[in-house]
Amino acid sequence: MPEKKPKEVNTAVLKENEEVQADEASKALLREFMDSKKFKKTLGIFDEEVPRGGITIASRALVRDMLVLQNLVDSNKEAPGKWKTLLELICNDRINKREAQESNIDSDDPEVYSKQLLEKIAERDALATELAAKTKQLKKQKKLQKEDAGKKQPKPGKSRKHSTPTIDDLLEAGPKQGKKKKREKKNKRDKSAPKRSPQGPDDSAPQERLGGPDDELKNFYKELKEEAEERAKKEAASSTDDNESESDESNTQPTTPTSAGQNRTGPKQADWIVEPTKDNDETASPHRTSPLPVSNDVMGIMDVAPTVQGRPIPTPSAKKLKEIICGAIRMPDPWLQQGFYYNPTIKYGLVQNMGGPCGLLAVIQARVVKHLILDKGLDIPTITEEDQREALLESLVDTLTVVADGGSVLLCLPSDVDITAGKVHDKILLDSWRTHTLGRNRADVRKTMQRYLSFFMERRGLGLMSLLVSAINTRGGPESVSSDMDGGAISEGSLIVCHQYSSQELVSLLLFGRAYSNVFDKVKEVGGMTLRGVPGPSPIGLLTYQEYTRDIEVGGFLKNPTSPIWTIWNESHYCVCFSKTQLGPEDGKADLYYYDQLGSQDEEYHLTVDGDKTAPLASQDDLTPYMDDILRTRTPWARATVSWNGSEPLL
Repeated sequence: MPEKKPKEVNTAVLKENEEVQADEASKALLREFMDSKKFKKTLGIFDEEVPRGGITIASRALVRDMLVLQNLVDSNKEAPGKWKTLLELICNDRINKREAQESNIDSDDPEVYSKQLLEKIAERDALATELAAKTKQLKKQKKLQKEDAGKKQPKPGKSRKHSTPTIDDLLEAGPKQGKKKKREKKNKRDKSAPKRSPQGPDDSAPQERLGGPDDELKNFYKELKEEAEERAKKEAASSTDDNESESDESNTQPTTPTSAGQNRTGPKQADWIVEPTKDNDETASPHRTSPLPVSNDVMGIMDVAPTVQGRPIPTPSAKKLKEIICGAIRMPDPWLQQGFYYNPTIKYGLVQNMGGPCGLLAVIQARVVKHLILDKGLDIPTITEEDQREALLESLVDTLTVVADGGSVLLCLPSDVDITAGKVHDKILLDSWRTHTLGRNRADVRKTMQRYLSFFMERRGLGLMSLLVSAINTRGGPESVSSDMDGGAISEGSLIVCHQYSSQELVSLLLFGRAYSNVFDKVKEVGGMTLRGVPGPSPIGLLTYQEYTRDIEVGGFLKNPTSPIWTIWNESHYCVCFSKTQLGPEDGKADLYYYDQLGSQDEEYHLTVDGDKTAPLASQDDLTPYMDDILRTRTPWARATVSWNGSEPLL
């Protein structure tokens, strides 16, 4: 095989200003130094506190060129005691220059040297004193401004500019937030309004409350379950009918509430909303525009603007959803400004906007690769926009049906929030969202998801958050997800953990349908406790650096998935590695391809793993790419050599 040309290094940082370049170069120097000294835990903590991003420097050569260190590097190669890292090389060079400068002064006149040194010390002390005085003055001014701002705080309702509530305030306040006068008028109408008649939905009628918030939360999921069962019965009954006559009937008859809805009382009747399961929605005006962007007729679907109907999420359920998603912190911005869209160069690759939701994106990325590369056999030049949309649609449907595990899929979409690309706010009230029951039939789920595909593909929209909320509710709600977790060493009780990262429970939920904290096979009895792991074979696998450091155990179900695709967990970041051809569980040789959604890749990373060859034992001073260590956690590759085929290895 002809030798491949070295691949281009990501130089996105060079487009930034000098301050950003200096900052990124400093981080790269620190990462290289810590990796060289085998400070793995320190490096892991550093990556948590300073997450890698799209402009992160992963190339020693790029740092060398940015800081003009080529001469130093060349002279270091000729020196008897070579320095291993650029940081040590720079420090050694500055020390040598200082010594040379001092020796020059000393050789001329010791008295002059002493005088100049004292003058420099005096200048430095004066500068330090001046800076300390300015800092103290600025702190005092800031304190006074804060006190003045507290005195001039506007009254509630007078100005929205300085008193916009956070999501936590809105969720805590529940349905009482809003315009006070309108609420008072509505409460007066509610007292005199008659109870709801069982003729169908009427949004103007008041909702009766049965008990407290916990009762309302239980009723919500109970109703969704009843609705899913009713839908399943209808699907079973209609499966014996003639398909053509059923299709004609569905296109001519308006959708109406079922008898199940008519038999409900209290809040069940008030919550009953007709599901938009048919393409024709005769209750909507033909000129009505949907708040959600909809798919055009790219893949043979009607260009109809679907209405955001469905069942509203009650406030108690919204609170529980928010808690299971991110705990006590507010909804992180990276999770509210992320859709599923493609890399223009690596056409099978999705793009991550900011650090945080890499775990969720990596699972969808793995399924996209499966549909485009393994199932359809496409290569980068042959992938079309239609292929991309179809692969994303199948990946989203696969994810929700895996979570449903034979049950009904629930799709959750926003309604009363601005979801226009680039205008998503960092506050999102989940009880303004709507839940749609799509049923158990995959074709029905696909049909509805297809209508909303453009919404999911908005670059900075709410597509990613919508998938997460849908997966939680499809699993059975926050309580079901919470019961999956067994509070292990890596569990924090929420799906988004510190530094806005994806938890392992979130990845497990999307990967094999359960938010389990462990990734070994099946179950284990430990100290009288039953710990649950991966229930069975999975199409997508998982390999992690945490197993290399012996912190966790990955079982054979994820090490040997049915498709040669793995999500890669490198302490604080998830990405994807895959083979374009099928591999057996004992295959020791493989050509793998690495893709990082956050890496701004413009070329593929091609790695060759050869288990027939034995890699030499690494010394303490050797720089080993983390991917090499991760790949060697799989048994056939335990001592394999790993070649990056001319690419700069990612340290």
